[in-house]
Amino acid sequence: MDFSHEGVCLTLKKIAPLLVLAAVYVGLASCDRPEISAGDLDYRIEVISPDPAVVLTSDTLSLSFRVVPDDSLGFNRIQVRGRQPVFSDGVYTTSILMSTADTSITLYIDLFLDDRLRIRDSVTFLHLRLRKDPVISSMVHPRAGHSTTAGPDGKWYSTGGVPGWFDPALNSTESFDAALRISSEEPSYSLQYGRAGHGSLFLINSQTLAVFGGGPRLYQPERSDSLLPFELISPGQPARIQRQNRITREFAWDRLENQIFLHGGYSASAFCRLSASEDSVRTELTKPNGYSLDEHTLNVLPAAPGFLFLGAGYFDFYDPLMYSFYISAGTGRFYLSDIFYQELRKDHASAKFGSRFLIISGGYLQENGSRRLLNSLEIIDPESGRTYRLPYSLTTARAAHTMVTSGKDIWVLGGWNREQQVITTIEHFYLAD
Repeated sequence: MDFSHEGVCLTLKKIAPLLVLAAVYVGLASCDRPEISAGDLDYRIEVISPDPAVVLTSDTLSLSFRVVPDDSLGFNRIQVRGRQPVFSDGVYTTSILMSTADTSITLYIDLFLDDRLRIRDSVTFLHLRLRKDPVISSMVHPRAGHSTTAGPDGKWYSTGGVPGWFDPALNSTESFDAALRISSEEPSYSLQYGRAGHGSLFLINSQTLAVFGGGPRLYQPERSDSLLPFELISPGQPARIQRQNRITREFAWDRLENQIFLHGGYSASAFCRLSASEDSVRTELTKPNGYSLDEHTLNVLPAAPGFLFLGAGYFDFYDPLMYSFYISAGTGRFYLSDIFYQELRKDHASAKFGSRFLIISGGYLQENGSRRLLNSLEIIDPESGRTYRLPYSLTTARAAHTMVTSGKDIWVLGGWNREQQVITTIEHFYLAD
């Protein structure tokens, strides 16, 4: 919350011990979508005393509320109705009824305030016009632990992965034309090494596909001498192999143009920054950090140039933990984040969405020695530090899948399901106009 007095802005934490304490009690009036609750609200309270010299009473206190929609994601506007504050025992009490077509949430607010203070904060209700496409598309091969990246022709290219839980990894590549809903084999981009738990990307302004890391099977430890080298693949040319660059599997990674950012993986804890060209891959930075994590995600932050967000679930014998960090792309320095998933998860997928958001899908939660598959979707707003569970879910709960976004479209490809079967299905979500 921001508190402003005579042009000076202070945070709630700084000012609360001195002048103001705003306590908010939340009651759920009615809600057809239990995934969205009053806890998913950031609200702006605007309390204005018309004349600083006037002692505040219920007659002189003006209270108003407003919603701040984010047009980049098409938030619906919300009707907000409040009632005149009532003063009793030194406390102003009021309530707000916030409603959309299918959801009503009431906030009960007690205000303890100084008689010369103006208070401002904001109300944001996350309500996306996200739709689930009933049409389910299909990949050519079942794949889990594969990698999917955008090609220069506008198609999505998926490499490697395993076709079955105990099967060796594929060395094939296939494409998915989202406009036509057609998947096709791409023999010109076949890998020299079958691999799973790896990464892949097309170099900027190039038809060269860079493939890196991974192992010959899914979830099975490999010897250090079996780590797979980089492959640089161009149609009609032999694959260029770089054996000096070997990366483990199940790492987290993202790219910014021709730079590759990686963290962790099986028995690894370093943050790395690589630079790829059509004939070589060069390591620019390696910074150990002590966090040995795998099956997690790393994303370049769209609204914070130079920083990445790392999200990881970790399960030990006693307690599940959630790790989240901001990482400087330049120095590799880690900064603790206060963002936490609504559901702890591993081997999930994440992707940038809209102008500043990250979307999370699927994964698994380890309980009593077994893996429970998740079908939920979450959206992260790094600017506000909030995570929201979306009122939409995957038709098939899955892990070791990929997720890609383009404009208003979200595509979820492959993975393994609750029966530990590797699947071919492609699910589609989109923002309605």
